[in-house]
Amino acid sequence: MYSYDDLFLFTKVVEIGSFIHTAKMLKISHTTISRRIKNLEEQLGVALLRVNTKNFEPTQIGLRIYESLKTQANTVDDIIEEVIDHQKEPQGTLNVIFPSAMALDSITPYIPKFLRKYPKINLNINYNNKEVDLIREGIDVAIINHMPKQQNQKIKHIYSIMALLYCTKDYAEKYGVPKHPDELANHLVTGYISDDYSISSNLSLTNTDTDEVVIIPMPKRITSNNALHNIRLMESGEVIAALLDNIDLSHYRFGDLVPVLPEYHVMQLRYYLIRHPNHNELKVQVFCKFLEEQLKAEDKKLR
Repeated sequence: MYSYDDLFLFTKVVEIGSFIHTAKMLKISHTTISRRIKNLEEQLGVALLRVNTKNFEPTQIGLRIYESLKTQANTVDDIIEEVIDHQKEPQGTLNVIFPSAMALDSITPYIPKFLRKYPKINLNINYNNKEVDLIREGIDVAIINHMPKQQNQKIKHIYSIMALLYCTKDYAEKYGVPKHPDELANHLVTGYISDDYSISSNLSLTNTDTDEVVIIPMPKRITSNNALHNIRLMESGEVIAALLDNIDLSHYRFGDLVPVLPEYHVMQLRYYLIRHPNHNELKVQVFCKFLEEQLKAEDKKLR
């Protein structure tokens, strides 16, 4: 008979997206997690996770089991929330942090509707992607694109998007379009610099269909940490730029957009919802639920 504890562990591993970070959160070893997941697979007679040297992803049946378990958990959450709502209306001020590029089209346009639904909640939004200490800075909720160094915060993987290469039609006519990742060395391409000014030596391009990875030197003539400014760089007609696939490019007027190496993505960004460990008021609960539901809907649009 399978263990309900192991089923719970499986859902946490899929939510967080990492054995190591799940181990830190639950204060158990990652080898214990691996063993318990393997035991669960043997007891169920199915493979739940597809694991490679770098990461893992749920199998089709693993994803179905996870979504069914989460549906049941959400049903319980809804019942509890409904009972709580009868006792108290969400109210107060929330201090939140969002990454500017990711939130531009996926979160920000829907904030007013949330505020209309909860008229007694006020929002202070800071758009950045820096390392954040929720306790020290008095932040209730944040979304960031890296695992936080402060592991005493409540952490959950909430969203993933890809960075793809594009140029304008003018660029393609003047300079041509690379046919293979190695040819990017002959073009002016935006590289990536992190918020702490560190620059990786290499850039990995992953074939979306085959998972083949091609590693090239990181373009360094111009590096950027902001996908919105990459759009403006690309508009010049002189640069190939990496753009996030969740940004609605119809806002911009640069003529026909030309995908560069469309079968590859240059980066997959994983976003994490982090919550202050001591802040669990109703206002926080309903806001986090709003974020999860909104980003789940956005993910369905993209995929």
